[in-house]
Amino acid sequence: MTYTYPPPPPAPVQHRRGSSRWKLVVGAVVALGIGVAIGASAGTTTTKTVAGPTTSVTSTTTAVATVHVTTTPQRVVATHTRTATVTYTPTYTKYGEGTYVVGTDIKPGMYHTTGGSDCYWARLSSLDTSDIIDNNASSGPQTVEIQPGDHAFEVEGSCAFDRA
Repeated sequence: MTYTYPPPPPAPVQHRRGSSRWKLVVGAVVALGIGVAIGASAGTTTTKTVAGPTTSVTSTTTAVATVHVTTTPQRVVATHTRTATVTYTPTYTKYGEGTYVVGTDIKPGMYHTTGGSDCYWARLSSLDTSDIIDNNASSGPQTVEIQPGDHAFEVEGSCAFDRA
C-alpha cells in the first residue's frame, strides 16, 4: 500500500509596505526552508515488518514546490566628483643657489645680481646641467635675460638674482 502526501501550500507572509529588502530576505528564507524540506523528504522510502503473516507497508513521500521571488529595483544614488586645479605661483624675490624650471619656478625676463664669491649662472635647454645655452661666472654684478624657450636656469655660488 503506497500513500502520497502533497505538501501543504506555503502560508502567506505579511510584510511592511515599502520594504523591498525585507521582501527579498523573507523570500530567500522561505525558499531555503522549502528546499531543505524537499531535500530531507524527497524519495525517502520506509519499510516496516510486523509480526504475523508476512506483510510490509511502504510509504513514499514526494514533495514538489515552486517558489517565485519578486524584487523591486533599488533606488540609485547619484554621485558627484569635484576636481580642483591648484596653480602654484612662486613668490621668490631672490633666486639663490639651485636649478629653476622656466615658466614654473622662474618667469622669463631680465635678472640681476650684485655679485658674490664664485657666482655662476647658466641658461639650460633641459634639466641636465651640461645642456648649456649660455653661462657666466664672476664675483661682480651680473645681468642675464632668461628667454621663454629656455628650459631651466641654474645658479651656483654665494649670489642671488632679482628680477630687474
